[in-house]
Amino acid sequence: MRATPRYGEMIPSDWQKITTTNHLQELLVLSDDHPVGIFKHSTTCPRSAYAKEQLIEQYGSASVQIKVYYLDLLAHRDLSNTIATDLNIVHQSPQFIVIKNQRVIYSASHEAISYQKALSRI
Repeated sequence: MRATPRYGEMIPSDWQKITTTNHLQELLVLSDDHPVGIFKHSTTCPRSAYAKEQLIEQYGSASVQIKVYYLDLLAHRDLSNTIATDLNIVHQSPQFIVIKNQRVIYSASHEAISYQKALSRI
């Protein structure tokens, strides 16, 4: 039996992992003061790994920073489903969601993920 390749969880040091529904509720409240982003990533999917690398590159070169939270979909699929339900969006993977004032202002998946487009919605 072959092991499924994993594409790691290396993320920028200022991104935080989101692992609980309580944490989700906290970041929704934080969005009242500052936009927050959630990057949902499948650690076994090469397309998701590519989207993550592109997002990290764009994030690192931007002059404005959105507070980004990282969700490992394989470890926390239940939380991903909660996000989709609570924010009234369709679950996708990979997916980047930006929230401001507890409302989704940007959501994109796969190659459509763009940090610059997310910033333009703020």
